[in-house]
Amino acid sequence: MSKVCSELYRDFFYKVNGMTFEMSEFISWVTVAIKDIAQTLGIGMCKETFSAPKTPFNVNGVNQSVVFYSDDSGYDECPQTFNFRTGEGGGLEITFCPKKGYVWNEEELDDIKFIAENLFIIGGRVQMLSVMKRVSITDIGTGTSNMNGLFIHCEELYAKNVFKDYNVIFINLKNFKFINRVVGERQADLILKGYAQRLMSFMQADERVARPGGDNFCILVRRERVEEFLRFISNVIFEADLAGEKHSVTVNSRAGVYEVKEGDTVNDAINAASTALNTAKITGRCDVIWFEAEMLDKTIKANAISNIFPEALRKEEFNVYYQPKVSLDDNNLCGCEALTRWIKDGKIIPPIEFIPVLEREGTICRLDFYVLDKVCADLKRWLEEGLKPVRVSTNFSKLHLHNSNFAEEIISVINKHGIDPSYIEVELTESSGYDDYEALAEFVRKMKGYGVSTSIDDFGTGYSSLNLLKDLDVDIIKLDKSFLDNLGDDKKTDEIVIRNIVNMVNELDMKVVAEGVETNAQAKLLETFNCSMAQGYLFDKPLPCAEFEERLKGNKIYVDLRN
Repeated sequence: MSKVCSELYRDFFYKVNGMTFEMSEFISWVTVAIKDIAQTLGIGMCKETFSAPKTPFNVNGVNQSVVFYSDDSGYDECPQTFNFRTGEGGGLEITFCPKKGYVWNEEELDDIKFIAENLFIIGGRVQMLSVMKRVSITDIGTGTSNMNGLFIHCEELYAKNVFKDYNVIFINLKNFKFINRVVGERQADLILKGYAQRLMSFMQADERVARPGGDNFCILVRRERVEEFLRFISNVIFEADLAGEKHSVTVNSRAGVYEVKEGDTVNDAINAASTALNTAKITGRCDVIWFEAEMLDKTIKANAISNIFPEALRKEEFNVYYQPKVSLDDNNLCGCEALTRWIKDGKIIPPIEFIPVLEREGTICRLDFYVLDKVCADLKRWLEEGLKPVRVSTNFSKLHLHNSNFAEEIISVINKHGIDPSYIEVELTESSGYDDYEALAEFVRKMKGYGVSTSIDDFGTGYSSLNLLKDLDVDIIKLDKSFLDNLGDDKKTDEIVIRNIVNMVNELDMKVVAEGVETNAQAKLLETFNCSMAQGYLFDKPLPCAEFEERLKGNKIYVDLRN
């Protein structure tokens, strides 16, 4: 650079070389700083054109042109243009034009080239820092913000005292695992990205979409637009390419909504929305749930249960109770179901308080095998004491179906105690067959090979009842209690449904157990329908092991209850 410009350039360099993560700020600095250089070198116009391809961190790409300087007296159209390539495949073009009537000499052209090269170097550094910043706040899978980006934005709103004008919404896509299985991983990823783009298309500049991970999204939206947003995300339809054919896929969601209050921190608001979403998942009654204060109390209790569960299992605080099953042909004890009761400090913790918590966290799997082990130990003891056991059904969460060694681990426990596998029946809920149908079918096949009976619990409450009857070679179908609630009343539709279900199951060489039988009228109707077995308070509640042993000894005659 010439001696004339060296000091001016040094000042210019100091002005534009400050630490910034924003290209807009860099452009502002150059616009101000270049004026003195332009006067000295006779620059009439300086312009930059920048392009960059689409990336996960900049979903729209970049194609912009910025005029750093334009002399009031105009300029001649004899440009000096300098082109540079950027690392991500973009390009930078810097153009200088002389003032009206001004002609640059060689030394001035060298100075202009030197300025252009340094603008590229400094601008490239700013661009790199800008990308690094976007990477730190962007979800690479969908192009939305990540939770770090959402927190930063919310903190900015909080500092301006306007955070209270927004609602936080936590969203979970319903049955997305099923969609993934049906359309394949690649198409499911495209649907997830498409859903994220749809969410972002709704957002205004001050609102945000963030993805915590998986098929979940966290939304910040202005309070007055919440209802409109909830309508916007209902029944979103995408096209998926399956074997060259287009198929419509409907994506539904659950949402937990929290209305930010004065004084709420960002953590408070996000945790409240997440708590509301968890409530929506647990209850299953409503797809949109607004946060209520008592939900936090339940969350605190759930966390407490989660924390004390491992120690409670180690101390064997979980007791196995047995609820008898009665044959409707002869009113004799013909089986039982093993149920868990958590007795802590002399008090029973109801299953409704701990089973859903353990199910959500996956620790239910440990409890299931604990119960199986206790059942097998009781069966062995009964046999050694000369009692004739009945078949015991034990419940297993659908989460076990993700374990490829599930069947083998069950057999390992049975063999450890040296009992006949025919004494064990494994129960899985009907909903298991919805998300993991193929795994369920394979598990049932293996169990039959090992001589262990299988049953489907809560039949009639899921999505795939007829498929279960048609395709799964299970031994027993357990009819959900909800079918029996109106049985014996004047409402005949329930009777027709139950009678036809029982007929289908019987014709398929399976047996039916009716759960929740509480009245003699229900029992008599089930008997006329040729239902095999009944279970419920009409006969017995779940019993501690010692009391159930009295039933095995024949010390209770169930026929007396039917008269």
